[in-house]
Amino acid sequence: MTDFEDFEVASSKVPFTLASANTIRPKTRFTRITGLVEIQTIIPPVDFYHELIFLMVTASITNFFIPGGNIQFPPGVVGVGGSDFAIISMFYDPRFKNYYVTGPIGFN
Repeated sequence: MTDFEDFEVASSKVPFTLASANTIRPKTRFTRITGLVEIQTIIPPVDFYHELIFLMVTASITNFFIPGGNIQFPPGVVGVGGSDFAIISMFYDPRFKNYYVTGPIGFN
């Protein structure tokens, strides 16, 4: 069961760590993602509007995300990657059942 505190900005819960896969299911608002598999689809942990923050921890993968699933990128962006790690925020629109990437911040 998902707790409301899992998606609060100020949460006392420890961030969830998840290995990357073609399809992932985060459990909290802030999630550490490890691994080299590109993510195409996110299974929403809740049905209502929510925000997810991913800390992508990997070794210079070309794209953290790939098109074709329920992740929508800003115009001109196909995927996000190329750094040792990145912080990515996304918003879920329950009407269209899509996540919208608002901005990666990559670090080397």
